[in-house]
Amino acid sequence: MRAVLGAGARTLVASLWPADDTTTHRVVDGFYARLRELGPAAALRETQLAQLAQTPHPYYWAPFVVIGGR
Repeated sequence: MRAVLGAGARTLVASLWPADDTTTHRVVDGFYARLRELGPAAALRETQLAQLAQTPHPYYWAPFVVIGGR
């Protein structure tokens, strides 16, 4: 994380623990579909809420966080 942000990235989306591949694919797709309209934090939040409705266990939607600014 520090290296990526130190190299100039403004924002990083990271997983706090190993995540399910299928769910990760859905979260990343949903995140990028919403990113331009909502910004990183809101895009991830909306995507996680959508994933929560499909798979309620936090293992599937909770490991993802936005770090940094815009």
